Amino acid sequence: MKAIGLMTEDSRVYFEMLEALRRHDLKFVSLEFSEPIPPTVGVIITTEAEREKVDFEKVVTYPDPEAAIARARRMLSGEKTVKELVIGIDPGIKPGFAVLADGIVLSRSLAQSPEAVAEMVDDIVKEYPTAKVTVRLGNGDRTNRNRIFNSLWDSGQMVEIVDERNTTKRSQTPD
Repeated sequence: MKAIGLMTEDSRVYFEMLEALRRHDLKFVSLEFSEPIPPTVGVIITTEAEREKVDFEKVVTYPDPEAAIARARRMLSGEKTVKELVIGIDPGIKPGFAVLADGIVLSRSLAQSPEAVAEMVDDIVKEYPTAKVTVRLGNGDRTNRNRIFNSLWDSGQMVEIVDERNTTKRSQTPD
């Protein structure tokens, strides 16, 4: 299998990606923008701001290291279609948002508001038009859960409400 190329001048992103690539024990090479890309590289990870400086067909620009690695691995494996897409949502003022493609975590992030979730779901669904999509929404935080549910329903998404009991350690400020 070809290597992942890491090409960025952003030291924070470089360090985070380096740590994640080592943690996953993946074959990678560090690249400079001024040097040619070796034929042993199959995909390049960079920042969105530096994307236009990369002259390569397969480029990943996700800001989250785990999501970038998951996407890069999928590109390297040659899989072009995703069969099943699962989107998990943890309700709250800033809802948690996770995307799994055929069991591989593509991304984890926070939405800016409960209503912003619907747009995030729509963007993901557009990226994988042939996938069977399942949207799962946790049943905690009733008010924000309902706001998320209504925005998803209005955008035409089918939603499964799932039991969140015993999925989070108790804190002083529970849902």
